Amino acid sequence: MKKIFYIITIVVLASCANSRTDKEDGTADTPKLLTITQEKTRMLYDTLLFKSTILIKPETTDESLISHIDRVAMDDGMIFIFDQPQNRISVFGEDGTFRYNIHKIGQGPEEYIQATDFCLDPVNKKILLLCDRPYKVMYFSYDGKFERETATSQLNFQIATDGEWIYTETTTNKEGDKRLTFYNKELNVVDNGIEYMKTMQDGVLFSRGKTLSQNSGIYYAYQFDNNIYELKDGKLNKKYTFDFGMNTLPLSLLSKEMAYQDFSKECYENKYICCITDVIDNDNYLIFGTNVGVCFWDKRKDIFVYSHGIHNTEYNMSAGQLYAIGNNSNKVLSVIDPSILLRIAQIKKTRNIGDKQPNPKFEALADQLKEDDNPILLIHEFKN
Repeated sequence: MKKIFYIITIVVLASCANSRTDKEDGTADTPKLLTITQEKTRMLYDTLLFKSTILIKPETTDESLISHIDRVAMDDGMIFIFDQPQNRISVFGEDGTFRYNIHKIGQGPEEYIQATDFCLDPVNKKILLLCDRPYKVMYFSYDGKFERETATSQLNFQIATDGEWIYTETTTNKEGDKRLTFYNKELNVVDNGIEYMKTMQDGVLFSRGKTLSQNSGIYYAYQFDNNIYELKDGKLNKKYTFDFGMNTLPLSLLSKEMAYQDFSKECYENKYICCITDVIDNDNYLIFGTNVGVCFWDKRKDIFVYSHGIHNTEYNMSAGQLYAIGNNSNKVLSVIDPSILLRIAQIKKTRNIGDKQPNPKFEALADQLKEDDNPILLIHEFKN
């Protein structure tokens, strides 16, 4: 199966900004407002934020081949990877050893035709697989054994849980409908949240990651909205509000009649931030992805850093997209596609560009890889 490429770059351009905090604590009544002012351009090296980075090469076999990484979670020494094009969860050990797949395609009981998302319940040690056709949630043990399934009344595209509450996101284009559904652990609907507001540009999709994230808490954001919401105890609270300054999307564009290609071009050229994804929030840092890069807020220094990606100094290579790791608030994931890494390694050799001094670790890694190998995982752990 041909793999979808993950973009990596050798040079990472970034902008570092000071943030002004107007609210000391983000609560339901007083969301924290961060105002960002651009200062200068710089590269964002991993050593600025992370105390360590672990490189993992998931074992590549016919059974374990990954076509695309849509969501990642970790617990009990295992890495769970959701590959939506293959409708499959692949599970690996932290050393990259393949364990098993959850892949029950069919039309009978304990089967599904299509899966849309998954999450882990770390309290009860369960895997929750969200399915389409039919609409249901399937429950598995951490060793991959099917336990039960419960039907839902609507198509849901994302799921998260804290062990007591289950939250899903649905896609709607009807003004007034709700974007979120809150279930109790028996999967009975208790409440809904966030009304859908129609715009002229709803057909344009900017998100590259997940808008529903699960780590120290459960967080949600949606396209064309500069807020991060926290889902807790069956309630939705606005926790952070952002003023992205010159990168703020003008509201007038959302109501303007224009071709989606022209809208996308204008947003790209002006670097307007249109979506927030893969939110990780801990005591020291807030990190999230956007359609134009990755944002980091150092809470202790009150400094906001915007970057196109993270540059790994050990191997001298960069990743342009970061992934929240389910159930982990002190780690974040970046992914390197081996085929692109090998292309860069070849360019360096043939054109004699890049490093003035070759990086032995990068060269050794390239020598170990094949183009069709599974994506390389870089798990970054934040500084205390």
